[in-house]
Amino acid sequence: MTRHTTGGLVSLGVNIANITSVDNIKNALAFMRENRCDLIIVDTKIVEDLSNNRISDISSSGQKIILIIGNYDKNNLANAKNNGVSKCIVKPFQPVTLGEVIDSVFNKTT
Repeated sequence: MTRHTTGGLVSLGVNIANITSVDNIKNALAFMRENRCDLIIVDTKIVEDLSNNRISDISSSGQKIILIIGNYDKNNLANAKNNGVSKCIVKPFQPVTLGEVIDSVFNKTT
């Protein structure tokens, strides 16, 4: 997870101790096999290494996934949503936008 995303979560009141950041898909999958997560936020840098089947495997377990994308690509966006991504957010974004997307994933009103 990027410093920008981590900083945004902290500014929204998330305790830094509750955020786990990994730098590659191998470490992410290992973490997810051993730990239950309330929310997974994935940058497209990691998604490039992640097959669509893995995304649907993760989302079918009930875990919420937000995908951060650098530029608006309709094909990638549609593919991600068809394979279990809960919501997408386009970079750059403000912490308040991240909060709104998280709230919408958990069906909370903002």
